[in-house]
Amino acid sequence: MELCLNKYWLYKSVFLIFVCLGQHLLADSVAKNQWSRSRVIGVAGSKQVTITINGLGADADLYVSKVQQPSLTEYDCRPALASVNDETCLIALASGEIAEIGVYGVEATDFVIETSFIESKQVSIDQPQQLILGRVIPGSVESNQYRYYMFDSSSLPALTDEYLLPSAVNHEGFGVEFVAHLMNLDADADLLIGIGELPTKSNGEDRCPSNKPGGTDSEQCGVLLKDLKGLPVFVGITGDNTSATYDLQVLIQKTINVSATDIPIVNNGFSTTGIVIKGQWKYYQLNPDLVASASSITITMKPKNDDLDLYVRSQAPPIGLHWDCFANLSGVQEEVCTINNPSQNQRFYLGVFGFTTSNFTLSVNVM
Repeated sequence: MELCLNKYWLYKSVFLIFVCLGQHLLADSVAKNQWSRSRVIGVAGSKQVTITINGLGADADLYVSKVQQPSLTEYDCRPALASVNDETCLIALASGEIAEIGVYGVEATDFVIETSFIESKQVSIDQPQQLILGRVIPGSVESNQYRYYMFDSSSLPALTDEYLLPSAVNHEGFGVEFVAHLMNLDADADLLIGIGELPTKSNGEDRCPSNKPGGTDSEQCGVLLKDLKGLPVFVGITGDNTSATYDLQVLIQKTINVSATDIPIVNNGFSTTGIVIKGQWKYYQLNPDLVASASSITITMKPKNDDLDLYVRSQAPPIGLHWDCFANLSGVQEEVCTINNPSQNQRFYLGVFGFTTSNFTLSVNVM
């Protein structure tokens, strides 16, 4: 390992640190509720890069994006580990491509960014089959292999304002998603999505939080149309230690249109029971006064009958790939999200998603 010299460049009116290529370390620090930003550039040949923050003296979070500088709500990778745990992102990065790195100080701390390039695994595939909206395609995949399909997003009409995610001010109209549905499985298989690249377990799984270990339950995965930017969308099916047959369908689905005024506000000690329908959301929002005075907020959700998922997001309701905490447990298990040291001006939304139809209990406790 060698210590990189800091190189500062003016980019979009923000001074950024370029992380040296190869396998290197960069020491830095970040203030509480502030960002330290850097970037890494892909080396010659098809490569992946591992980005790790370690040496933390207090809690900080790693964010990585290949499209733009990451924010609390827009990113390609965010491990979201609590306390001083090391955090790592593995992303595909071809020659000349740029990955924007953000370290957000939950608390003020020193840290070290470690970047390490590795050779991309070669995947032998046939020409991906073209997908047509609405058409159900039967298929099969062998154990521990990949089967790929492609959808040409440039064929979609230009998006109007009603399809775009809103600002954090009014939270109106969450947008439209390209959604892949994996159905009628005879054995366990996983669904992956890649935008402009073939997805694998290392780079595509985070886009599909519905993947569950074991079983033959249907799975779905969506990406916002505004994020496609005309790039091809690759849908991958991988057999999980067994061969599987399935049906695959892709659709364009408009997400729930709900105003923040329709979402109930909850306080410390809040506890409720409810029901959510398969494929639907149930939303709540934390009282802003509660957030301003809290050092830690714990949200607990327990499904009663079948599998549900708990999401938490800052500044807008969680949806699709956009969340800050996602408690991805299978079956009837208690799911917990914890918010440590929230900022006074942050607004948090809680979402219970129906992986199946089930009753649930939800509670909020503040320290």
